[in-house]
Amino acid sequence: MYYLKNPTNTKFSKFSLDLLKSFKENPIETNQILENSSLGKVSLNLVYDSSLHQNFGVNELVLPPDEEDSSRYTKTLNYTNLVTFKKVWRYKYYSQINGGYEYILLIYASDKKIYFNDIFMYNANLYPVGNFTFDEEPTLLSFRLNGADCVGFATSTNDLVVWNCDSNPYAVSTAPKFRSICFSNNKMFAIEDGTNYVVRYSSNLDPTSWTSVDDSTGGRIDLDDFRGELRKVVPHLDNIYVFRDFGISKITSYASNSKFLASNVLNLSYKIYPNTICTCNSDICFLAEDGLYKFDGYKATKLNLSIFDNFKNYLQQDAQTCFYNGKLFVSCFLNFSSSLPQTIYNNSVVVIDLTTLKFSIIYGVSVCGMLSLKDLNMSKLVMCLNGDSGKKLWQLCDGKNSSFSLNKLWGSNKFFAFDIDKLKTLKSLEIICSSPLTISIKNNKNKQVTLNVTQSTKKQKIRLNLRGEYFEINLEGTSSQFDVSHFKLNFAY
Repeated sequence: MYYLKNPTNTKFSKFSLDLLKSFKENPIETNQILENSSLGKVSLNLVYDSSLHQNFGVNELVLPPDEEDSSRYTKTLNYTNLVTFKKVWRYKYYSQINGGYEYILLIYASDKKIYFNDIFMYNANLYPVGNFTFDEEPTLLSFRLNGADCVGFATSTNDLVVWNCDSNPYAVSTAPKFRSICFSNNKMFAIEDGTNYVVRYSSNLDPTSWTSVDDSTGGRIDLDDFRGELRKVVPHLDNIYVFRDFGISKITSYASNSKFLASNVLNLSYKIYPNTICTCNSDICFLAEDGLYKFDGYKATKLNLSIFDNFKNYLQQDAQTCFYNGKLFVSCFLNFSSSLPQTIYNNSVVVIDLTTLKFSIIYGVSVCGMLSLKDLNMSKLVMCLNGDSGKKLWQLCDGKNSSFSLNKLWGSNKFFAFDIDKLKTLKSLEIICSSPLTISIKNNKNKQVTLNVTQSTKKQKIRLNLRGEYFEINLEGTSSQFDVSHFKLNFAY
């Protein structure tokens, strides 16, 4: 229940309430689902500043093939419609053939192959990286081998594939099968399949050559305890952080020798989702079964965002994260008791400002992969989507330019209008709306009035005469031009 106070504390028989402004200026209690949105009980695909309007949208990825002037030319990729895309990376390398740096997109597809496209080239075709297939989403690693920049594709089941982009890729059958791999302090660290409590390391920076015996080229660090299997190694602040099922271990390494200091820095009662581990400037963020955490290298803090409180009721193994323009984007499954459609996949992207913890929700977009793509004068958040939409790559955009007609919903809390438990009449409402919308109003006796409001640039006044002690209001629409302002409720005793 939400009590909107009388600011003047005076007696009167008639009064009006600017509902959106009131909820904006009076943040709701922390036990409500969206306490930090300052918008009410639920706000999907909408934000409020001077009006309530659509937030972000999604449209097809557009790339600038001219690296000197991204506004001069654009290209969209040519798709075959035979595969869907699951994961996207950006790779920068020095081409010895072209004598300069090249930038390419690498995309893992449903046919288990990896495709590529040169970002700043006019050719819009996607080409497979050899004829290799990967039974699971690979880990991408960048390294130098024989004086050339190389990219490697590692999984826990397939041979390591190495490609220097100027020649043909090849498989290395003698390399271990890696679950996760990274570089730090002139060493490589990896979790090898089948040794789920061991971190392997190598001093020669060559993932194609390992040994578990001679520490001059490779060795091992055992981390076998109750925190569970090792899932991912992450270099951060000159240390290696090993993310496990139920905690984090830290490995302090030294470039000058093969000595290491291993310690445990976090124990959790809920499992960590390894696909959500994301470096955000000086912190690492990740989702666990009980919510969102921020880790600074010493301690982890669970962020006070109750939107994630129902995580433990739903498996989030498909959740993804990406840090872009100072905000954390979290693709996950959220369950809302609303008229909006539900899916079995990720159905929401929660956009969080990690400084203020204010957030908004893009609802109805099922994202399975994200990439912060920032090169030269280009900045984009690239997305892979589930379903038929996965046959293309997409990008974050302004809501008014979205290719998807996303359902919008704003719902207030149950609120008293000034006087608690005093019977009052909601005489009428006034509104300006730029597109058609549906307004539903319910009182404490569960009597509901539903209004289909037409679009108008002028203020509309609609008579109601709904009596009650408290009320609850929902606004719904589908238009990308959704914009509501001057939403006023007129009451009388």
